[in-house]
Amino acid sequence: MSWFRKKAEKRMITVMASHSYDSEPQIVPVNSEDPITISSTIADVQLCVRIRGFNGSPKHDPPLKDSPYFQYCEDLNISIQFSFTPKEDINGEDLLFGNDFDTSIGDFLPYGAGTALKLFKRFVDPSVEGDLYCPKPYLYGKALSSLNVINDNAGEIDKDVCSKPIEEVIDLSNIVTDGSVLQPSDRQVFFQKKENLEKFTFEKGRTYQCDFFSGFLSLEDSNIKIAFPGFQLDLTPYLNDKFNRIRYVLKVAGSSCEGVDCGTPLLVLTSILEVDDRETDTDGDDR
Repeated sequence: MSWFRKKAEKRMITVMASHSYDSEPQIVPVNSEDPITISSTIADVQLCVRIRGFNGSPKHDPPLKDSPYFQYCEDLNISIQFSFTPKEDINGEDLLFGNDFDTSIGDFLPYGAGTALKLFKRFVDPSVEGDLYCPKPYLYGKALSSLNVINDNAGEIDKDVCSKPIEEVIDLSNIVTDGSVLQPSDRQVFFQKKENLEKFTFEKGRTYQCDFFSGFLSLEDSNIKIAFPGFQLDLTPYLNDKFNRIRYVLKVAGSSCEGVDCGTPLLVLTSILEVDDRETDTDGDDR
């Protein structure tokens, strides 16, 4: 054993999920195919999270570095896959998916953050609305246009395994009148229009399988990087005790509802970047 000790300082991520901002969260088994269940008065949710190059904190036991998912999706870095069964009808205009924060982050954002948002709206989802510089910043899109995959014809799903969903939205007969089948990108564009959103209902008791994935955002090795065509932004050097997390939210909020404090969440998924400052021997043994 070495008599000399040094501090091994490294970043690591803890991923947690709950049904509200203030309820006790569960640790999410990242890169596992065993979902966790989150229940509320609005819906039952089964959740799987995958992060390429995941550097998990000791709270993840064991922290799995990668998922077989990325072997078949080589251009992706994260996947938030969930199935939810509403306990009440939810209008398509009212179900939002996006990011928000508890505290102001405007002072910590690097030059180029505004450009990144413009590029996001251009290349990912032009229907996203929000404010990065208000006291509680947020970026919300409509779930129907933001989620990469939606399947409303899954029937009874296996709640013990997260099988990758395929796009199939059959509840469009009263919206798409020519009988055509929408591909995911077509569906996302189609539901950027308010009149189409208002015609769709997430029905009580029906299960919807969803997958949100991204190649633009990377959390590999506990770094936060955003990359769009011709533009890259590394947020890691700007992280601090206040700006140290990414939160994804699925929530119900009316069309006149804006901001973090408006609406009711179904799912609150939080990734917190922490510093592992445990002392380590020079020969590599943790103490």
